Amino acid sequence: MRPVALLLLSLASPALGQSGGSLMGCPATGADLLALTQGQPMGCACWQPGSGPVWGTDLYAAESAICAAALHAGVIARPTGGPVRVVPAPGQARYTGSARNGIVSADRGASAQSFRFERNTDRYGVPPGR
Repeated sequence: MRPVALLLLSLASPALGQSGGSLMGCPATGADLLALTQGQPMGCACWQPGSGPVWGTDLYAAESAICAAALHAGVIARPTGGPVRVVPAPGQARYTGSARNGIVSADRGASAQSFRFERNTDRYGVPPGR
């Protein structure tokens, strides 16, 4: 009799950006993330909310710093940060800045790509029911 190997697959696959049960840190900018995800939404962690340039309000130019934009959008707070879900969006001709949550975003012209944040995500940056 030949030995039979069993292959067990998890029905609950980890979220994109999740490795071994922990969430990877967010790339520096939306452009860096969009290059990694090939246009798919991604959960990542902003555990030490940082600084960096932010352009736009609610819809951010891809060149914006992800964790600073997440603070601006109100999806994380200082000092703890937390998981975010970044959703790619088409580029815009113009981005309007604003002051929110201690972050001032700037106006700017066109960007080829944009991103926004999906709210109400779990500790892996995944929305309920997915």
